[in-house]
Amino acid sequence: MKIKMKYIMLFCLGVWISCNLERIEEGTSVGGLGAKFSVKLGGGKDDMAHDILVTKNGAYLITGESESFVTSNKQAYLVKIDVNGKFLKEKAYGGAFSDEAHSALETSDGGFIICGSYGRSNGRSDVYILRVNSDLDTLWTKVVGSVDSTERGVGVVLFNDTSFVLGYTSQPPTGSNTVIINARYSINGKLLSTNRIFKVESVYLYRMKKTVDNKIVFIGGISTNDYCSYILKCKEDGSYQWEQNFCTGSNFIPGYGVTEMNNGDLILAGSTLLNNDSHNFNLAAYNDIGGNLWNYNWGGANADELWSIVKSNDNEIVVAGYTQSFSAMPEVYISKRRLSDRSKIWENHFSNITVNLQDMKATKDGGYIIVAEENSFIGNSEILVFKMDSQGNYQ
Repeated sequence: MKIKMKYIMLFCLGVWISCNLERIEEGTSVGGLGAKFSVKLGGGKDDMAHDILVTKNGAYLITGESESFVTSNKQAYLVKIDVNGKFLKEKAYGGAFSDEAHSALETSDGGFIICGSYGRSNGRSDVYILRVNSDLDTLWTKVVGSVDSTERGVGVVLFNDTSFVLGYTSQPPTGSNTVIINARYSINGKLLSTNRIFKVESVYLYRMKKTVDNKIVFIGGISTNDYCSYILKCKEDGSYQWEQNFCTGSNFIPGYGVTEMNNGDLILAGSTLLNNDSHNFNLAAYNDIGGNLWNYNWGGANADELWSIVKSNDNEIVVAGYTQSFSAMPEVYISKRRLSDRSKIWENHFSNITVNLQDMKATKDGGYIIVAEENSFIGNSEILVFKMDSQGNYQ
């Protein structure tokens, strides 16, 4: 793929720098919500995305981390692009140590609430909460945690115009215990209530989602005898409702993404380990009271992992991740599957550069947008964004 530079911007103002944006390739669609595109975001050092948010006006906000704004460590990073992939704004936030932005929600005034991790001098981290306006200017920040534990923000969900729920984990310096915490805050950052769920195992959470019935779902992995996929459903106040693990005898089955179908069923996307280097795509489904409905895996001879899943407009499943089964290098993988039997409706794999997918969302025009990380063997990693049509094509 020929890379054409279209935007190079470099400014310096305190800790804020506007970094490179390269257009890798643009589809033939012109403007509007039907546009297909691919763009590269980031500066001269390592940059990584964790999440992409489709805003109310159809633009996109990417949350992640960047080393391009500081001389050492990294900072939480936000970047906005418009509906056609044109660069709009970027900023970095944080302190003297390593900081990350993991997830975002949009507020009724067009601003955003961000959660992530705020680094400390002892190598541990606190939860980092920011509220910014539509121009990404900081309105307020909060750092939540304790000195002798490691806290990590997982996600934020909006329940009404006046309050949101922050989900995060807390782990002690020794042992494997994990506390999963749901904290409700006012839109201005005042703590309203807290619910804590104690686990004797080590739990790593990747995603947090609000369901149609106003419950909260977490998915990730849990270390029991093996490393299994994990799903936890909480009530609206953040208290425990049910949880499930999914293991098949493999010693590594993480869950990376979750979606809710029209009937309330929850489907987890991840992978299952076949041998030392080979994984298969993996799906596991649960009903709204935690009953396991089915599991399904497929893939080729090499590493295949799903990192995200969304429901299509016609109530089928669209999954995305990376694959090495079509070529020697990790490629972006996207496929639409039938809910009834998980059979393939269509699938695509693409990119001639080494990538790891991080997140996918459905877009307002019935297409999909993917954010991924480019792993460069000769330079620094950058953020890639692919906007696709309803068939998974970005070209």
